[in-house]
Amino acid sequence: MPAFLLYIRKKMRHKFVLVKRMKYYGIFLLFITFFAACQSGKKEKTEDGFNQQKADSLALILPLIQNDPVALKTLDSIPVPSLKDTVNKDETGKDSLRFSRTFQLAANRMCKAEKDKDYFELSAFTPQSIIQFYKSREAYIERMKMSDEGRPAYEKILAGPIQRIAPATDDNGFAAAWYCLMPVRSYRKDAQGGDVVDVSWLGGQCEIKNQTVYFVNVTGLSREKILQVMPDLTFVLDKK
Repeated sequence: MPAFLLYIRKKMRHKFVLVKRMKYYGIFLLFITFFAACQSGKKEKTEDGFNQQKADSLALILPLIQNDPVALKTLDSIPVPSLKDTVNKDETGKDSLRFSRTFQLAANRMCKAEKDKDYFELSAFTPQSIIQFYKSREAYIERMKMSDEGRPAYEKILAGPIQRIAPATDDNGFAAAWYCLMPVRSYRKDAQGGDVVDVSWLGGQCEIKNQTVYFVNVTGLSREKILQVMPDLTFVLDKK
């Protein structure tokens, strides 16, 4: 079995029934969130449209809760890495952090669009090969609307944090794009009113030249089908 399938099989659970497991660090989590909210009014929002100081505060607890769907649900979105963390990193490390930031910002936007059923915004993150298959963006949007019929309504959708990231390099070591792999947790109610989270996986591509980000849902797809849509995703699928 390919390395990436083993990785996803190990990490992924199709469904988690949420339970109250906040006993041990719930107070700490609430304190950090409250502190971040208080600080958010003391600093202007950045050009990216979010408050980096608040994101930095939330990032402190992310390593503690990133594998706990109950704790993650308390966040509005996954915190974006700070560019301050590039200190003492080599050029590849700095680029990795910069593109992690770009991917996370885009993923947060896409999750909001999916929850709000903003199909036009969602289509902006769709690889051009898929749009071309449906002949036009309008036709693809209609297809998304049809696919959504009968699907459960999600209370919250969170993508990230990134689990793998790498540049796609040629034989000379030059890269034209970066790629990533990240989990998506979608929260909903079951038929009995219980809390459930569905987990899926996204492959992401960001072109270096124009910083355009595309995502593809790789959950349950064969390697062959994934690479038909995003061929260079192999750089993260095979990463150990």
